[in-house]
Amino acid sequence: MGFHKRTIHKKDILENIGRTDVLFKADALIMDQWSTMFKKHLNEKDRKLIPEIYEKNKLLSYHTDDYKQLSSLSECLISLMTEPRWAPLIYTLERLKITVTDDERGRFPILKEKAIEGIIDYYDNIWRE
Repeated sequence: MGFHKRTIHKKDILENIGRTDVLFKADALIMDQWSTMFKKHLNEKDRKLIPEIYEKNKLLSYHTDDYKQLSSLSECLISLMTEPRWAPLIYTLERLKITVTDDERGRFPILKEKAIEGIIDYYDNIWRE
């Protein structure tokens, strides 16, 4: 068996967002700053928690504070891009302090795109601080 290394860039993650487990499977990873921050913030607990919160609250006509249990923007990005849910959306909007106008309130598709852009921008800029 040989030594398997893989180079990963932001574009690779965004194009394969639902397959990060396969993407990061290698003996050695060579990553850009964005990818490093994304991988560092992956959290198996949040990956399991997002669908649990959805199942618990799917029949409610209001949002609970369950989203406050989340802690991973990387897991929220994966969820928002593959199986969008309210909990990761609300968590992202609050964590990144994304402004929501009155016209945007309750409009999931618009808010989802704002949250996705917010997370991508966050990882673009966090390592510069």
